[in-house]
Amino acid sequence: MDQIHEQLIHALQHCIKKNHPGDKKLLGKLLGGLVPIRELTYRANKALPKIKKDWSTNCNLDPFWEEFIEDSPNWQKEHV
Repeated sequence: MDQIHEQLIHALQHCIKKNHPGDKKLLGKLLGGLVPIRELTYRANKALPKIKKDWSTNCNLDPFWEEFIEDSPNWQKEHV
């Protein structure tokens, strides 16, 4: 996994050098922006099972959405 991360960072550095050659701080800004996104993703995944449960019990959902909710990978992980 570390090798993949390293390759992605090298690719990002290459793109930055090519498209923004004078911006020495852009890589740090981009990598720093990933921290809040990771936190939001964690919180959303944690809240998703409760939201799905509340929706399925309190709402009259279209069968398509019911199936979509039940087939969600996060839903399966939490309830298996």
